Amino acid sequence: MRQFLRSRLDEEIVTLRAPDLRDALDYECPAMPITVRLVRHGASTSKVRLLMTNLLDSAPRYPASQFGHH
Repeated sequence: MRQFLRSRLDEEIVTLRAPDLRDALDYECPAMPITVRLVRHGASTSKVRLLMTNLLDSAPRYPASQFGHH
């Protein structure tokens, strides 16, 4: 995620490494890699937010411009 924040990309699909067995048990999640979409969102406070979602279809169903809006 740090690499994505340093990039100039607005969004990217990445695969996160699998959690170790202990974390998988503690958080009741599968101990396998997961593919997610990272979306950069400029907040009204001029700060950049990093949003993570499993909505991988960026166009036309879930464009990045729609994230962070109320």
